[in-house]
Amino acid sequence: MSPEDEVIGNLKDFASFIRERRKALKLSQSELAGLCGMTTEGLSKIERGDAEPKLGTILKLVKLLNGQIKLGWR
Repeated sequence: MSPEDEVIGNLKDFASFIRERRKALKLSQSELAGLCGMTTEGLSKIERGDAEPKLGTILKLVKLLNGQIKLGWR
């Protein structure tokens, strides 16, 4: 499954996606946090699934990590 086809259904899935994409792009937590305008501690909490990021933060992270967001309702 390619990154653009990955389905994220919960906070832990999102945390894994962020961590795996960051590592694949060879970015440190400090580098990605700086690009996103947040602290390294904040990014670390997101990557562990211990923090629920705001929509603006989600959009920044996904854009910086070359991801896509598709919304759907059931």
